[in-house]
Amino acid sequence: GKGRAVERIILTVKRESLLAALVVLLTLVGFAYLRLPSSIAVPASANVAEGTSGTCKWSIDSAGALVIEPLDGVSGQLDNLDSDGMPPWFEYRDRVSFAAFRGSVSAIGVQFLFSNCSLMKSVDLSGLDTSSATSTYFMFADCSPLVSVDLSNLDTSSVKYMSNMFYGRSSLASVDLSGLDTSSVRGMRWMFRTCSSLTSLDLSSLDVSLTRSMSFMFEGCSSLSSLDLSSFDTSSAENMRCMFDGCSSLARVALSAGFSFEGSGGSRQCSLPDGYWRA
Repeated sequence: GKGRAVERIILTVKRESLLAALVVLLTLVGFAYLRLPSSIAVPASANVAEGTSGTCKWSIDSAGALVIEPLDGVSGQLDNLDSDGMPPWFEYRDRVSFAAFRGSVSAIGVQFLFSNCSLMKSVDLSGLDTSSATSTYFMFADCSPLVSVDLSNLDTSSVKYMSNMFYGRSSLASVDLSGLDTSSVRGMRWMFRTCSSLTSLDLSSLDVSLTRSMSFMFEGCSSLSSLDLSSFDTSSAENMRCMFDGCSSLARVALSAGFSFEGSGGSRQCSLPDGYWRA
């Protein structure tokens, strides 16, 4: 009777109080979540960007490290950039401060690989296999903070085009090209154009006997004081226009007997900067 009715009333009140308390708790939790910073509210990944290319994967972390590695952790090949154009991380190039290859990563084309990475200060190429690469076109172009780069690991025996490879690298102070195989290279146009911090350049080991274009090759290298071209055979060069333009500090140039300012043509194509030159 009466006792059971009272008991039901008490249970109902307790149940409603519990539900009300639960609603209040959920409301407070939701409000607190909304006030959390987005970096905490969305903890899905520590990477700024990531993706795949061929049988490799790549990622850029919050510190700006671009890491490229095989999917299986051992060896892989990037998509052919000769046909696909820009690398997949190009959209995030302004986030990259360092780049490295892990494992063995092969590439058929490496043009534009780090082009316009305007914050990149260093790069480790020791895991990059370029033995099948045919182009290094714009590979490091406009990587302004990059002071030096170690190319000793690069196999460039199949490369035909090195045009614009270092174009616009205003902070580049030194580069060792002694290990590069340029015996197949046809184009070196704009290769060092506006590398305004370079003071000396030794290209004495390069084979340019098949190179047809050298126009603007050193144009704008305003700090360059010495240049060793003692191995240069320009008999195949069809275009050497403005090759030394803007080299206002150039004081010493080593030329070989095979170097001709006329190239493969019958008229002079370029000249050394204005000044008194003697053999």
